[in-house]
Amino acid sequence: MALALAAATGSAATAADAGKGLARWGMTMTELSVSGVPPFWPTTKQQHDTYSSADGSADLGFLKVLYGHDAAGFYLFKNGRLHEIRLVLTDPTEIPTILNRVAEQYGAPSINSWKRDGRCVEDSRAWANDGDGNRLALSAVHCAGEPTVLMLSYSEMSNLTGQAAVEHHVWQDSRSFEPMSHTAEAITGPIKLSGNPHFATPGSKMTITFGKGKSVVLTALGASWREWNDADHGKVTGEIFPLDHDPGSLEQGNTLCGGPTKNPARFIVFHEDSFLATPLLGVAVFGSKDPPWDINSPGLCGTFSFYVK
Repeated sequence: MALALAAATGSAATAADAGKGLARWGMTMTELSVSGVPPFWPTTKQQHDTYSSADGSADLGFLKVLYGHDAAGFYLFKNGRLHEIRLVLTDPTEIPTILNRVAEQYGAPSINSWKRDGRCVEDSRAWANDGDGNRLALSAVHCAGEPTVLMLSYSEMSNLTGQAAVEHHVWQDSRSFEPMSHTAEAITGPIKLSGNPHFATPGSKMTITFGKGKSVVLTALGASWREWNDADHGKVTGEIFPLDHDPGSLEQGNTLCGGPTKNPARFIVFHEDSFLATPLLGVAVFGSKDPPWDINSPGLCGTFSFYVK
């Protein structure tokens, strides 16, 4: 499970060694911290702690290792087993090189976003699967007057037996969804998705067909873990698709946004939701010219909920 920072220099390269055959998914904290090989020399400064998750469903823990003055590694444990590695780097001279070399090694990311929030700028890239059944994410954040911080998150996408666990969501299936919300009943009617097995793969396509039979081709743009539910501020996985055209008049003459000429629908986002333990498919439609960042992005036309049966 080689971390993609192997080509970096200085303390970042030392931190990368943790993923080059030394750290393995499923290791205990004791096995990792007393391994006796780089980066776990006896003189390396370490901190560790264990605690319970907020809902009490899992025992969590972390091991923090400092690499010089500009990098720290965080090894995260769930139920006593290693399942995620994070590297935080504050040496701005290495960050552009790392971002570019990771992209060169893993190809086009499934998420590639840039966001300005006040005095801070965030450059995020993520790969749903690095080819070995692991999730890789990079986020570089620079705030005015402060050093740039790079966080690399490398997490397990498999169970402890080593069998790959592919991320899958209900909107990837070829199936029909009956409306649950009033907006879905009044505007879209039931919908049918053609299915798309390639989660968060830019350029992959599927078709959505609305109640009256109008179909639109959707082309995957990427996915993100953000606030996509307008009724709940919790983060969920949402996949973003541009529409190849606005479907126009739907149920009772209603439209997704304002119609093909006045205010066309341009993006649709799927996420999973629930109500009273009933699984739902959540849908958000945007008319903005730029892809939405989250549910609070400009151009939100409407949100719709459908039963998952």
